[in-house]
Amino acid sequence: MSKNLFINTIISYRQSLLNLVGKIAPPDEVEDIVQDAYVKICQVKNNKSLEYPKAFLYKIAVNLAKDFNKKSEVRLADSAEDESDFGVETSDKVFHEIQIEEEFGHLCEAVKRLPVQCRKVFVLRKIYGFSHKEIASELKLSPHTVESHIANAMRKCEDYNDSLEKAKVETSKVKTALGKG
Repeated sequence: MSKNLFINTIISYRQSLLNLVGKIAPPDEVEDIVQDAYVKICQVKNNKSLEYPKAFLYKIAVNLAKDFNKKSEVRLADSAEDESDFGVETSDKVFHEIQIEEEFGHLCEAVKRLPVQCRKVFVLRKIYGFSHKEIASELKLSPHTVESHIANAMRKCEDYNDSLEKAKVETSKVKTALGKG
């Protein structure tokens, strides 16, 4: 079969090829995938050896459509930053309660890691709502020391929270690198 006859034969399958690819790929990508299939089949060096050019063209087109879908899934997964990207309804009461419980657990862990005196001051101020003066009197500390402990506790809790965020990012990078994210 001559090159021109081969190309004309292949082009005659255009509509059925569009229909086939349209069942696999998004509508706005169908034309591009069909064009790519034409390019690939025209790049075949020895088209005379193709016993079934129509079947070969269809197989190329189907593979290109499937490849496009796989790449789209990977791009979607990579671009998702958090649960809101997946359409999780954050006003959902159960989701919200779980999120608050998780954040509270992180706060408790951060507070547990504080030095004893610093932890006492922080809990009295932030949990029980004592004033600086009341804390100073209760623990027999100067008001300046109370302020120092509160500032130190806040900084350490922030540092702990930052380390959790870094760990999440690193875990996400590892999952992505392993193809699991």
